[in-house]
Amino acid sequence: MESKTSKSMGEKVFIGALLGWAGAFILMCMIFGSFPKKLSDAQYPLFLSLAPGAIIGIIVTYVVNKSSDSNVPPVKQETLEDRLIKLKSLLDQGVLTKEEFEEQKKKILEN
Repeated sequence: MESKTSKSMGEKVFIGALLGWAGAFILMCMIFGSFPKKLSDAQYPLFLSLAPGAIIGIIVTYVVNKSSDSNVPPVKQETLEDRLIKLKSLLDQGVLTKEEFEEQKKKILEN
């Protein structure tokens, strides 16, 4: 169950995009040679850093989030034997008739 302090994927992506944009802005300022002293001087590096920074931030967020999800154990696939045992149990309980059992057994064995 998810705790109240954990962030949703949308929040993580937004924060990643924002941080990516900030990093790209700093890089653009370094390329241009100085940090802008007033807002009007910052328009060009802000604009140039917007798309690549946001995209890089989103990609990094997904990669980090996917690697943290890798600790989840895989779902166990039901074997043919398990399916037949369950089917037999339903027959024994009277949930299925003999004909229904045979029909379902045939379908299971065909797959």
